[in-house]
Amino acid sequence: MYSMKIDEMKKVFSIVVSGFITEDEAAAYMIDYKKHSESIHCPSYTLLLDGREMKASKQGMLDGLKALIQSYVDDQYKEILFVQVESPTARSQMRRIDVLMNNVRIIEPTEIP
Repeated sequence: MYSMKIDEMKKVFSIVVSGFITEDEAAAYMIDYKKHSESIHCPSYTLLLDGREMKASKQGMLDGLKALIQSYVDDQYKEILFVQVESPTARSQMRRIDVLMNNVRIIEPTEIP
C-alpha cells in the first residue's frame, strides 16, 4: 500500500509505503509516481520517502526497487530523505541497495520535515 502527496508550500513530495508490495502494486506505483513527478519541478523539491512500515520484499523485487531509487536520483530532487525502515529484515535489504546508500539521506521519524 502507498500514498503520494505534494505540498507546494513546503516544496515536499511525500511518498508513504507500507506492508508488502506486490508486482501489480509496483507497476501502479510507477504510473502514479511518474504522474506526480511530472507535475512539479523536481530540483526545487525534497522527496520524502516514508517506508518505515515496509516489510521485506521478495528477492526478485529488489532489482526493481534499486531501479526505482535510481529514477529518484535521476529526477534530481533537491534532497532525497528516506525514513528508516522498522523491520530489521527490510532494513538489511535496503542496506544492500548501493544507490540508496550513496544518494539518499536516511532519517529517523522524529526528523521528518
